[in-house]
Amino acid sequence: MTSRHAMTVALALAALALVAAFAGCGAAKKSEPLDRGLQRYNEALRWQRIAEAAQYVPPPERDEFFNQRLEMEDELRITQYDVRRVDRGQSDDHAIAYVQYSWYLDREGRVYQTTTEQHWQRHGDAWLVVSEERSHGEAMPGVPEPALDDELEEDDDADDADDDDEDGGTASAGSRH
Repeated sequence: MTSRHAMTVALALAALALVAAFAGCGAAKKSEPLDRGLQRYNEALRWQRIAEAAQYVPPPERDEFFNQRLEMEDELRITQYDVRRVDRGQSDDHAIAYVQYSWYLDREGRVYQTTTEQHWQRHGDAWLVVSEERSHGEAMPGVPEPALDDELEEDDDADDADDDDEDGGTASAGSRH
């Protein structure tokens, strides 16, 4: 083998090694299954690997996610998580995962339980968590509260009844119960 040929082979092997090394670097790998994305995202949250968790958030929201989690880094501690259920529905590109967290705040001595509803969506070959909200348990820092549609509807009904009273008392006492 000539030295030039040996050098070419060595360079090709080095290039392949680099490609293999970089292929394992990204959190959201090409064609990664949903269950692996769920595990990696939630493990990253648990161990405060914020940059890794952010790879599972849509790009336009990553900076906000990263900054919010960075603010909580010294206070919020997730001790455990459990993916309780995954609903894929009728779409291969959307899923809802119910994840239960055990967590505490450093300033308090109490462990809390919170279940969240994570909405995952396929973006190209990667699964990303497009929204998350609390579904059960204690309010948890960094997790939005669910929309209050039911309370808003009740408030609208009460407002309508008040409007009826102002318009000549057309609402009966029985309709307020």
